[in-house]
Amino acid sequence: MGNKILVVEDNIITAKHISNSLINFGYVVTGQVNSIEGVKKNIINSTPDLVILDINLGREIDGIQIAEMLEKEFGIAFIFLTSYNDEKTINRILKLRPLGYIIKPFNPKDLKYVIEIALFKINSNLANHTKKPIEIGASNLDEFLFVKNGKNIDRIPICNIEFIHADGRYTYIHCEKEKKISNTPLKLLREKLSKSHFVQIHKSYIVNLTKVDTITYSYLLIRDIEIPISKNFKGDLIGGLDIV
Repeated sequence: MGNKILVVEDNIITAKHISNSLINFGYVVTGQVNSIEGVKKNIINSTPDLVILDINLGREIDGIQIAEMLEKEFGIAFIFLTSYNDEKTINRILKLRPLGYIIKPFNPKDLKYVIEIALFKINSNLANHTKKPIEIGASNLDEFLFVKNGKNIDRIPICNIEFIHADGRYTYIHCEKEKKISNTPLKLLREKLSKSHFVQIHKSYIVNLTKVDTITYSYLLIRDIEIPISKNFKGDLIGGLDIV
């Protein structure tokens, strides 16, 4: 099976043209999407090796913002596709260190060459954005949560986690300075964090008690984030606190 590639393009005809070209080259197309939600869902379900990303998606969020999300949350490499070749656009592209970019309209052969170079960099670990292997001593493994994130496994310091939210499709792990996305069920994360200062306060939320600022009758605050408290879990919340 060939490498898996996700196409992010809002023009149906262009997306189909790219997909057909990729299939002819022997690659596997994991999907054609045009939104950040579609990108996340495809990554979690299909774990593509590379994303071909149009800059102008005709929506509130553009391809460059999606590229920032790919880098920060998934560590997946991307190639930009754009109809603009002005200096301002090229500079925006280069700041994100893509593995290549293609100017529309494009020749399928040029597309193939750019993809081959990108995949070579990925497979050779030459891409600038490739993360270094994590070095951890056996004595401190309990201080971290290891979460599957696309094709990578992220190491998250448990002490940095503020709260965890599940929406039925994905699980979002909110830390002090970033947010990780995973398809790990909330129940499993609750079990893994059972020995720490974490408590479930709602069917969709687990919070770190050391991060809680204020508790009201129906919600609590972590920084300025309002998190609902369910009656079914309120006893667990109160029981986990040393109230004076």
